[in-house]
Amino acid sequence: MTRLQHCVAFGGCALLAALTTAALAQEHHGGHPAPPPGHPDPHGQMVKALRELGASEAQLTQLRELHFDTQEKAIDLRASAEKAELKLHRLLLSGEGSDEAVLAAFDACAKARSASHRLHLEALLGARKILGPKLSKQALEKLHGGLLGLLHHGPHHPGSGPHGPGPHGPAPHHPQGHPHGH
Repeated sequence: MTRLQHCVAFGGCALLAALTTAALAQEHHGGHPAPPPGHPDPHGQMVKALRELGASEAQLTQLRELHFDTQEKAIDLRASAEKAELKLHRLLLSGEGSDEAVLAAFDACAKARSASHRLHLEALLGARKILGPKLSKQALEKLHGGLLGLLHHGPHHPGSGPHGPGPHGPAPHHPQGHPHGH
């Protein structure tokens, strides 16, 4: 996966997580407990931000349903991927599998992981469809500082991505904003 593809996938997942989590967070329903006293409530902040941007209750409800549907499918895909990886490991450790069997098991792992990434991209596109292009872009910029910064600097650059610089201040400087110097 190229750096641009990684950034787009990461940014898309970040937007989906923000938008669907925000929709889920209404009044702490959906299994999200209230934060401890003195801690910020990111879910409530996202719902508030989406409402300030003009998201309707119907849109928030649709995002919540999208989130649950996506999570249900993601659980199944994750199980398929783990089973495929287990089969691959079993073949490799046993030393009994032919090269073709090992390569087929590897391809099954790759296919399962690819399906998971595709699911999240489809959910991102679904969230964008629910909110419309303008509100979707505004939400991304308000909640995450914008996808353009993510694409320019990469997902591990201080201040980019869904979590900003982190609880302990900015990350150490890495060449070109990437932790591995790529």
